[in-house]
Amino acid sequence: MRYEISDKLFGDSFAVPRVCEDYLAEAGEVELRVLLFAASRASFEDGELVAALSDFEESEVREALAFWRGAGLFSKKRGVKKAAKHETEKPTETPEVKIVSSRPNYTSFDLANAVEQQPDFKSLVDYAEGRLEKMLNRADLSLLYSFVDYLALPVDVVMLGIEACVKEGKKSLRYIEKLLIALVDDGITSYEDADAYFVRRAEYLSYEGRVRTMCGFGSRALTAAEKKLITAWKDEHKYTEEELVAAYEKMIAAINKPSISYMNKVLHTLRSAPAAATEDTHKTYDTESRFSRAVSRKKKTKTEEAE
Repeated sequence: MRYEISDKLFGDSFAVPRVCEDYLAEAGEVELRVLLFAASRASFEDGELVAALSDFEESEVREALAFWRGAGLFSKKRGVKKAAKHETEKPTETPEVKIVSSRPNYTSFDLANAVEQQPDFKSLVDYAEGRLEKMLNRADLSLLYSFVDYLALPVDVVMLGIEACVKEGKKSLRYIEKLLIALVDDGITSYEDADAYFVRRAEYLSYEGRVRTMCGFGSRALTAAEKKLITAWKDEHKYTEEELVAAYEKMIAAINKPSISYMNKVLHTLRSAPAAATEDTHKTYDTESRFSRAVSRKKKTKTEEAE
């Protein structure tokens, strides 16, 4: 069956730059929302974007913006915000984003010259090829060189980014670029700051991974709301694995399916519940064993549903 867009809708439409087509496979929900918002306006302030996508974390929106900037879709321009007549202060500058190409287009000569005359970049190329397990082609080299030239990041920071992504099972230079641009946007450019950032990121992903495994989410992408809750569990409430397992068990007993929002309510209830009776205060828990049983029950439930 052949489909086509209704003619009556073309009068109320907007264009998406063709360059975006090459990045759609790597774009997630928030990246696609940012693209549609941007394409419908062509020029906007970053505050407008964050407000329009308020159902996502601001950091996620800015990372998605960085993703499309890395694709050459956006560049930042400075706009002057006029002061009111009664104000005596100087006009303040507010960032404005326009859809224009931003990353330099390096020639083969530029890249060859960089490899031959910049030992640090040559070391980065060798490192990247080893960790990504591939020979870099011209497009790859151009992207890699933009990390140290256009983003002005030290080679050791780029190496940290590559290493972190490889450990996450992500070996795409586009994915690495997205992460590095987000670092620059957050003002993280030194080795020390980047190292601390990646340590925090690894801790969060490990925590999220335990929740994923327990709930049987597999590779399903978590929503912005789910990530926000899990981040709060780890950083704000500091829920232990024992508490997560206990909440999971109560959730399954109550609704027989995993739900991050429901589990969040159970966690708050458990934390605020009165202290257990005296005879239970010294009770010990084999957390690893309970976690394994929780995962096993999830697998058993899936098997029964399949049958």
